[in-house]
Amino acid sequence: MTTTTPVLTVCLSHLLNIHNMNIDRLQELKRKLTNDADLSDIWLFYMDHFADWQEFTDMGEPAYNEYLDTVLQKTCQQMFDRAIKISD
Repeated sequence: MTTTTPVLTVCLSHLLNIHNMNIDRLQELKRKLTNDADLSDIWLFYMDHFADWQEFTDMGEPAYNEYLDTVLQKTCQQMFDRAIKISD
């Protein structure tokens, strides 16, 4: 299990102050992101509780993940039987 980074803690505290967000739901999202392997459970929880909070989504920023990029490339290659260019 990983620990919360200081930046994430500051952002979470800021969000709680802006909208009196339910701390239990935020902690549950953090737990799911840290521990759950089933992306669909994480996605459904996020969509049910956070997707409509503009301030929450505005705090996000694009990030590159080499592992995720590799997985996407290999998955596309298997699905389409050829290398696929993935772009923004």
